[in-house]
Amino acid sequence: MGEGVTDARVAFVTGGSRGIGRACAVALADAGHQVAFCYSSDEDGAKETRAAVEETGRDALAVCADVRDSEAVDAAFGEIEETLGPVELLVNNAGTNQDGLVARMSDEQWQRVLDTNLTGAFHTIRRAAPKMMRARWGRIVNVSSVVGQGGGPGQANYAAAKAGLLGLTRSVARELAPRNVTCNVVAPGPIVTAMTESLSEEWQGKAEESVPLGRFGTPDEVGAVVAFLCSDAAGYVTGAEALGVLREVAVEVLSVEPDQVTEGARFKEDLDADSLDLVEMVMGLEERFDISVPEEDLEGVTTVGQAVDLVLSKVGAGA
Repeated sequence: MGEGVTDARVAFVTGGSRGIGRACAVALADAGHQVAFCYSSDEDGAKETRAAVEETGRDALAVCADVRDSEAVDAAFGEIEETLGPVELLVNNAGTNQDGLVARMSDEQWQRVLDTNLTGAFHTIRRAAPKMMRARWGRIVNVSSVVGQGGGPGQANYAAAKAGLLGLTRSVARELAPRNVTCNVVAPGPIVTAMTESLSEEWQGKAEESVPLGRFGTPDEVGAVVAFLCSDAAGYVTGAEALGVLREVAVEVLSVEPDQVTEGARFKEDLDADSLDLVEMVMGLEERFDISVPEEDLEGVTTVGQAVDLVLSKVGAGA
C-alpha cells in the first residue's frame, strides 16, 4: 500500500477515460484505494483506464455519466455506493474546452464549458459531502489550471470555469473543515494531454518556454500530487493551491501585499527579496507541504511561477 495511506478507501475520479483523470485513477489505485471513475462517451478510453488500474493489482469500476446532469451524477454515486461503498475520495477532473474569441463565442460554447468544468464539480461535491460529513472524513480535489489564474486569449469560458473552481474549493474547504473533510485544488501548468496536443505548434512552443523546466508536465506527475492530497498525510492541507500557499508565506516573510505575489512576479526586482528571504520562504513552504527543497534546487528560481512549479514537483515526488 502506498506511503501515507493507512486505510484503503473508496475513490471516485470524474473524467477518468484519459489524460490526467486516468493518471489520478492509477495513482490512487497504486496507493491501495478502491477506484471508480466516470466517463461521458469515450468507451474505448474507459476500457484502457480500467486496464491501467488493473495493472496495479486493483479492480476499477467504470461508470458512464455526464457530470453536467445532476441526476446522472446521483445515479453514478448510487452505483458506486452499492458496489464499493460511500465515496471518501473525490477527484473532480472532468473538463472540456471550446475556445474562441469572446466577441464571437456562442452561448452554447460558453455554457457547455462552464457546465462541465465548474457546475459538474458542484454536482459531485454536493452529492458526496453529506456522507463525508457524517463519516467525519473525506478528501476532495478539484483539477483547475493556471489559465484560471492568468487567463488566455480565446479561452474566456475555460478560464472563467477554472477560476471558479478556486472559489468553489476555498468555500467548500471552510464549510467542511469542522467535519474533517478537506477540499483542495491542483492548478497544473501545460500538461501533455490530448487537449494540449490539439493546440497549435506555436501555442505549444510558447507554453513550453514559460515553464522553468523547459517541458510540459505529464499526467502521472499531476496524479502523484492528487494522490498526496487524498492521503492521510495531507489531513492538515485544505483550501490550498500552491500559488495561494506561496502567496501567504511571501506576505508573512516579505511584508508585501497579496496582489503583488503573481506568477510573473520576480523575487528580487518586484518583491525586493534577498537570498536570506528566499531561504526563509522555502522553510515555510517545506513546513506547509511536508517536503524538502535542497538549496541547489533554488538555482535559477527567480519568479513566483518558477517557485510554484518547484513546490509541485517536490510534492509529487514525495507522494
